[in-house]
Amino acid sequence: RVLSMSLLDRCETLLSGDGRVSVKTDHQEYFHSFRELLRRDFRYEILSETEDLANSSYEEGNIQTEFERLFRSQGLPIAALNFGRRR
Repeated sequence: RVLSMSLLDRCETLLSGDGRVSVKTDHQEYFHSFRELLRRDFRYEILSETEDLANSSYEEGNIQTEFERLFRSQGLPIAALNFGRRR
C-alpha cells in the first residue's frame, strides 16, 4: 500500500515550504486508515478532505485518473485529501 508511514517518512525529505500531497482512493477503509495515520503524525496537517469527490467542491479542477473513471462508473465514491507540513 502506498498510503503508509513510509510515504509520510519519504514526504518529510521531499516536501519543501508550502509543498502539498494530494491522494485519492475508492477504498473507504484505506482512506480512513491513512487519514488517522496523518492525524496522529505531528509533522503534517490535513489541509482538505472529502469522502465523496464527485459531490464536493474538490470536483472543480479535479483531473480524473483511469481508475477513478472506472470506479465512478460503478457508482463508488472517491475519497480525497490534501496534506502538507505542519506550520
